[in-house]
Amino acid sequence: MTSWSWLSLVLALFLVPGLALGNRWLGRPGGSEGALFVELGMFALAGLMLWIVRAKEGRSWESLGLGRASLRQTALLSVGLFVAVVAALGALIAVLSALGIPSLQGDNTDRPLWLLAVMCFRAGTLEELTYRAVAIDRMAWLTNSKTLGWLLPALLFGVLHYPQGLSGILIAIVAALVLSASFLWKRNLWANMAVHFLVDFIPNVALPLLGLAE
Repeated sequence: MTSWSWLSLVLALFLVPGLALGNRWLGRPGGSEGALFVELGMFALAGLMLWIVRAKEGRSWESLGLGRASLRQTALLSVGLFVAVVAALGALIAVLSALGIPSLQGDNTDRPLWLLAVMCFRAGTLEELTYRAVAIDRMAWLTNSKTLGWLLPALLFGVLHYPQGLSGILIAIVAALVLSASFLWKRNLWANMAVHFLVDFIPNVALPLLGLAE
């Protein structure tokens, strides 16, 4: 890989989530406004990463899963992928409950819903762009293994959810593996983004907004 490819991989794996982790470690300075600034910073880094991938590496939108796709096919894929992710997570949560492993340890209870909506949108778009569209192919090239290219970004993605406890790590890994498999199968990042957003948005924003969350 070129030096530009290495930089885009570092941005994909570490710098974008690093901003969120840094904000958490520093005790969220600036409150909601500071958190929003961090979210915008992640979009800026993702924009830099995209510029590198397109202008310096010459990769096409299609290779990133962002080419023109049939709306009908994308919608059908999104529905099927959503069902697959929810089923996989439901089975995992049932196993964790049977083993007596504590549920998610969330840290979003003090955030306003509008900020959580922004965070869900950022997670759905940028995490798919970084951990699926960019990281998978590069890790596969580095390890000379398509399996490791699929597996390693998902594992790292899960580890970065450590503030949510063991359940959060395992849930993130399982969701990432399903989303990664879909991306490798169809190369349709639009569907991945839509499903990732909904999986985060429904429990964190929609249900509380409707008064249905605990």
